[in-house]
Amino acid sequence: MSLNTNQGFNAFAVLVPALGIIDAMPDGIWKWGLLGLVCVLAMVVGIKTKGDEPKKPSQIDEHAEIADFPQKGQE
Repeated sequence: MSLNTNQGFNAFAVLVPALGIIDAMPDGIWKWGLLGLVCVLAMVVGIKTKGDEPKKPSQIDEHAEIADFPQKGQE
């Protein structure tokens, strides 16, 4: 199982505010346990997130018109 870039950053977008909420908790076993759990989850998400594969030189169209690139980006 791997996460694409969007899924990985969505997971980080949930975990980062969770760190702030946990940091505001009073000291105790629950705070440090949750902090450790969220840190482990962030590590797993970071490892499992894979970016897009770069195009191979054979897949790049060198003769394409510059006006075609915005159209391809919208598709």
